[in-house]
Amino acid sequence: MSAAASVRGAEGVAALDLLGKVPVMLEHRGGYDRGMFPGWVDADRDGCNTRAEVLRRESKSPVRISTVRCTVV
Repeated sequence: MSAAASVRGAEGVAALDLLGKVPVMLEHRGGYDRGMFPGWVDADRDGCNTRAEVLRRESKSPVRISTVRCTVV
């Protein structure tokens, strides 16, 4: 049975319609470029954007934070 056939109710149909609108891109194999991910924000306004906060939280080793724009170094 397909995923579409297993969905019941209007919510499921609407979700499948929305899922069909999600763009699918080919895999990028050109290396990492930070410029490809420009959407970092400082939602809690503490001076550190989301990227810096996640890097700091998830790091397995001590992290140094620069005083300039809360950059993880």
